[in-house]
Amino acid sequence: MDLIRQENETEFDFIKRIVYGKLVDKTITAEYEDLSEIVFGDGNCYNSSEVRKRFYGIKRLLDVHEEEKIEAIIEVTGSDVMDELDLKIQELDKSRKKLQATKLEYNRNLRVDSRFELLYENVRDAIETITVPAFEGSFFQTGNKEYLLNFSDIHYGSNFKSENNEYSRDICKQRFELLLSKTIKIIEKEEISKLHVLNCADSIQGLLRISDVRMNDIPIVEATIEVSKLLANWLNELSKYVKIVYHHVPNANHSQLRLLNTKASEMAAEDLEKIIVNYIHDVLINNPRIEVPVVMDREYLNFSLCGYNFISLHGHQIRSIQNAIKDFSQLHRTWYDFLIMGHFHGGQEMNVGEGFSNNTEILIAPSIVGSCPYADSILKGAKSMAKLYVFEEGQGHSKTYNLLLN
Repeated sequence: MDLIRQENETEFDFIKRIVYGKLVDKTITAEYEDLSEIVFGDGNCYNSSEVRKRFYGIKRLLDVHEEEKIEAIIEVTGSDVMDELDLKIQELDKSRKKLQATKLEYNRNLRVDSRFELLYENVRDAIETITVPAFEGSFFQTGNKEYLLNFSDIHYGSNFKSENNEYSRDICKQRFELLLSKTIKIIEKEEISKLHVLNCADSIQGLLRISDVRMNDIPIVEATIEVSKLLANWLNELSKYVKIVYHHVPNANHSQLRLLNTKASEMAAEDLEKIIVNYIHDVLINNPRIEVPVVMDREYLNFSLCGYNFISLHGHQIRSIQNAIKDFSQLHRTWYDFLIMGHFHGGQEMNVGEGFSNNTEILIAPSIVGSCPYADSILKGAKSMAKLYVFEEGQGHSKTYNLLLN
């Protein structure tokens, strides 16, 4: 056994190590003289029997000292230690709950994104990239004008007959054919080389209420696929004559998925308009004459024409039409010159203010579907129409073409 005091070893620990160690390995007889002076001090030289007896006495004192020291620590600091442990446990529990809350929010957002991606993957199986048509346009647009073709409320899949209107999927396709021919005539008349096209949503009839079930002649997922193909092919055909920027409002009321008996706009992110615009974007990806911006993170669109700021949305969120531009300008800290929306089915042009060189206007798009039995019941029917607006720098909205479709 090492009888030399170690570095950083106190005298108490040194003696304790020797006493305990020698009583275990029973080597006191051989080294009792050295042990006696080390433990009991210089000049205290006892025989081996005496050293052993005294070591047992010291061991007893050391045992008692250790026991009482532990008890004293528990008695003096036990409550403080327990309080500190309780605080640590509470902090750990709080951190665990924060982590759970973060994971819950993450998983909720992940579920929303995953549901949309899964639905879109099912639709994407039907996608075939459309062949780019030969370009037949011959105009080089000059001057300070820009053009916007606007329609809304296709309500594809709806099937009915009202006082002055009849609607079905075939009739919807016929109206888009008529819209194409009328738009081409204006392109030739105005010598347009670039056309903005704005769809203010409600592209399908959906399942807003029980009466929609009776009006739909195909399931809404099939209607979503068909109207997506219809719009994509229509834009592709139009691109023979003009370059196109296609804007599609990403949210509406009829295209919402009212899951699990949810109320209106309670799950606004679950909207089939997003499926439609993504489909159109993907199938036209190879057509260099068509640009399809995709907006997924909000319910409205922003763009500019001739230096004027535009905001567009479906319109089911609006409570006060007259104040809408002012309210949105204040909310977004942006001065809007024009607000364009659908939802109300009848086309309107409302001057609600004055800009530096233009009137501030709210432009309400007419519907593709036209009047329906419900519109007849409240005496607010309107013809199926689209509008083509002309905007000029320094003039604002300078002209409107009303394109009647029934």
